[in-house]
Amino acid sequence: MIRNFFACFSDDVAIDMGTSNTLVLSHGDVLVNEPSVIAVRQEANGGNRLAAAGMEAKRMIGKESRNIKAIMPVREGVVVDFEMASLMLKHYLGRTRTRRFGKNRRIMVTAPTAITPVESKSLINLIESVGAGEVRLIEEPIAAALGSGIRINEPEGSLIVDIGGGITETAVLSLSGIVCSKTIPVAGNHMDAAIVQYMKKNYSLLIGDKLGEEIKTTIGCAFFDEGNTVVTVKGMDLISGIPSYREVNGEEFRFAMMPQIEHIVDAIKEVLGQCPPELSADIVNRGIVLTGGCALLANIHNILSDKIGLPITVSKDPLLAVARGAGMALGGL
Repeated sequence: MIRNFFACFSDDVAIDMGTSNTLVLSHGDVLVNEPSVIAVRQEANGGNRLAAAGMEAKRMIGKESRNIKAIMPVREGVVVDFEMASLMLKHYLGRTRTRRFGKNRRIMVTAPTAITPVESKSLINLIESVGAGEVRLIEEPIAAALGSGIRINEPEGSLIVDIGGGITETAVLSLSGIVCSKTIPVAGNHMDAAIVQYMKKNYSLLIGDKLGEEIKTTIGCAFFDEGNTVVTVKGMDLISGIPSYREVNGEEFRFAMMPQIEHIVDAIKEVLGQCPPELSADIVNRGIVLTGGCALLANIHNILSDKIGLPITVSKDPLLAVARGAGMALGGL
């Protein structure tokens, strides 16, 4: 009781810093939910000054001026630019309430299952540099399961598929741990790129990654059944070099995304093939739980279920599941 009382006044936070989005939660409250993008202004002395972060910075991608640069410091689930990641996190944490216990602040941060010891150490150092007294890492599938309401401490098998922006994590869980897993560098951003490439190859129309993402989220997987809806796509004609548009059947976008979806299906099947028979029976009974931002794509769970042959349930709040699970684990420290 005393511990819970003082916890209400602490600034312990859970951080899920993904390729596409960064989330910061404290005691179940979402304090930050922004794109993992930062824009810096390049000063005359060679230094960088924060110009924007999050959604504001994301709107600048592809539209930067000579002295403004938009940067995504996380790629395929791993921090690749520590200076920019630190600047971004300091900005986000600065928007949260003022720290009361200073060095006693505890931070739980999510990490891919395939993270190396060197990458783990670097991530911990990064989080410590933005103001943490204690840093713990939690593997994303475990956090996703906790955040989805799965009781992972029981001797029962659960299969989690977390499709984010840069990576897809597939893992079988039992007794609070990972039995077998697979991480692949195929996820939402690669679907965006596939749509961009499809328009370039088949229609000689160059579109930006942001438009590719918009098409993915609004149209991409929605055409699970054959449809004749025609979509107007605007971009630059690669032959004439001037702005133009093309009329595209919506079903074509699902076709463009299918190679990436097939890679995810293959990863799930590989993990299922490694699963012990006793846990396989549990998964047949309980099905697969889908989390991550791409779980929000219309009908993607139906497409995956049809190809794998098992029922798939989308987590109640798939985008926040990993971050919420990290927060729940933080409360148990």
